[in-house]
Amino acid sequence: MRNRNNIDVFISYATEDYNIAKKLYDDLRREGIITWLDRENLLPGQSWRQEIPRVIGKSNYLLLLISSNSVSKRGFI
Repeated sequence: MRNRNNIDVFISYATEDYNIAKKLYDDLRREGIITWLDRENLLPGQSWRQEIPRVIGKSNYLLLLISSNSVSKRGFI
Protein backbone atom coordinates (compact mmCIF):
# COMPACT_ATOMS: atom_id res chain seq x y z
CA MET A 1 0.00 0.00 0.00
CA ARG A 2 1.24 3.44 -0.93
CA ASN A 3 2.07 5.91 1.85
CA ARG A 4 -0.29 8.86 1.19
CA ASN A 5 1.86 11.11 3.41
CA ASN A 6 4.55 11.22 0.73
CA ILE A 7 4.42 13.57 -2.22
CA ASP A 8 5.36 12.24 -5.64
CA VAL A 9 6.13 15.59 -7.27
CA PHE A 10 6.73 19.08 -5.84
CA ILE A 11 6.37 21.81 -8.49
CA SER A 12 8.53 24.93 -8.18
CA TYR A 13 7.80 27.86 -10.49
CA ALA A 14 7.98 31.62 -10.90
CA THR A 15 4.70 33.38 -10.06
CA GLU A 16 4.43 34.54 -13.67
CA ASP A 17 4.41 30.88 -14.79
CA TYR A 18 1.52 29.81 -12.57
CA ASN A 19 -0.78 28.86 -15.45
CA ILE A 20 1.78 26.40 -16.82
CA ALA A 21 2.47 25.01 -13.33
CA LYS A 22 -1.27 24.58 -12.70
CA LYS A 23 -1.74 22.70 -15.98
CA LEU A 24 1.11 20.33 -15.07
CA TYR A 25 -0.36 19.92 -11.58
CA ASP A 26 -3.80 19.06 -13.01
CA ASP A 27 -2.38 16.67 -15.63
CA LEU A 28 -0.21 14.81 -13.11
CA ARG A 29 -3.02 14.49 -10.57
CA ARG A 30 -5.36 13.21 -13.27
CA GLU A 31 -2.83 10.38 -13.76
CA GLY A 32 -2.93 9.57 -10.04
CA ILE A 33 0.38 11.25 -9.17
CA ILE A 34 0.39 12.99 -5.80
CA THR A 35 1.49 16.49 -6.72
CA TRP A 36 2.06 19.57 -4.57
CA LEU A 37 1.64 23.17 -5.76
CA ASP A 38 1.65 26.05 -3.30
CA ARG A 39 -1.52 27.79 -4.46
CA GLU A 40 -3.40 24.50 -4.41
CA ASN A 41 -2.04 22.92 -1.23
CA LEU A 42 -1.06 25.64 1.25
CA LEU A 43 -3.79 26.20 3.78
CA PRO A 44 -4.92 29.72 4.75
CA GLY A 45 -2.64 31.05 7.49
CA GLN A 46 -0.03 28.35 6.93
CA SER A 47 3.57 29.58 6.86
CA TRP A 48 4.99 28.88 3.40
CA ARG A 49 8.51 29.42 4.77
CA GLN A 50 8.02 26.41 7.05
CA GLU A 51 5.73 24.26 4.91
CA ILE A 52 7.59 24.33 1.59
CA PRO A 53 10.92 22.92 2.94
CA ARG A 54 8.93 20.27 4.87
CA VAL A 55 7.02 19.21 1.75
CA ILE A 56 10.15 19.19 -0.41
CA GLY A 57 11.69 16.79 2.11
CA LYS A 58 8.71 14.45 1.70
CA SER A 59 8.73 14.62 -2.11
CA ASN A 60 10.15 11.95 -4.38
CA TYR A 61 10.73 14.41 -7.22
CA LEU A 62 11.22 18.15 -7.51
CA LEU A 63 9.98 19.60 -10.79
CA LEU A 64 11.60 22.97 -11.49
CA LEU A 65 9.95 25.08 -14.16
CA ILE A 66 12.81 27.02 -15.70
CA SER A 67 11.80 29.99 -17.83
CA SER A 68 12.95 33.49 -18.64
CA ASN A 69 10.74 34.55 -15.72
CA SER A 70 12.40 32.23 -13.21
CA VAL A 71 16.02 32.89 -14.21
CA SER A 72 15.58 36.66 -14.04
CA LYS A 73 13.91 36.66 -10.60
CA ARG A 74 15.58 37.42 -7.30
CA GLY A 75 14.48 35.83 -4.08
CA PHE A 76 12.15 32.83 -3.87
CA ILE A 77 10.77 30.99 -6.86
